[in-house]
Amino acid sequence: MSSSRKPPGPRVAKARLAPRVPAAGGLRRARAAGRLVPLNPEALGAPVGFTHGWLAPASARLLFVAGQTATDADGVVAAEGFAPQFDLALARALAVVAAAGGRPEHVVRMTVYVTDLDAYTEARREIGHVWKARMGRHYPAMALVEVRRLVDAGALVEIEVTAAVPASPEARE
Repeated sequence: MSSSRKPPGPRVAKARLAPRVPAAGGLRRARAAGRLVPLNPEALGAPVGFTHGWLAPASARLLFVAGQTATDADGVVAAEGFAPQFDLALARALAVVAAAGGRPEHVVRMTVYVTDLDAYTEARREIGHVWKARMGRHYPAMALVEVRRLVDAGALVEIEVTAAVPASPEARE
């Protein structure tokens, strides 16, 4: 006998942060209007702190940003500690997005590489403040990967992003 009960948990609040898959008509209207559409199929469960997928309109230009660490213009790591390095690495990635005419909400995918998963976990509260300051309540499709080390000496975190930047200045409004 199967049960139609939903899994336990506060799904409403999470769904607000990352909308579910829109109805077919809503999806067509959003794409026709040149908007990014968040996709969170109910079968995958409500995501927390990320979105399962983003569908870009046909008019968007894809931007692939190389991994950014907390370095200055000379390539030297310019921040100490996990959250400050996360902040600077994210700022650098978003600078590339801005150079292409995009904004943080145009980031559709992000991969975060960390050298110490425990340090990331311990810094989550601080990272949350950094996130809100730079990304607001926008959550791209994300992956977090622990690696042995990064190319830049002293780097604790590296962030790479993909953005779907609007093709025209009017679509950026």
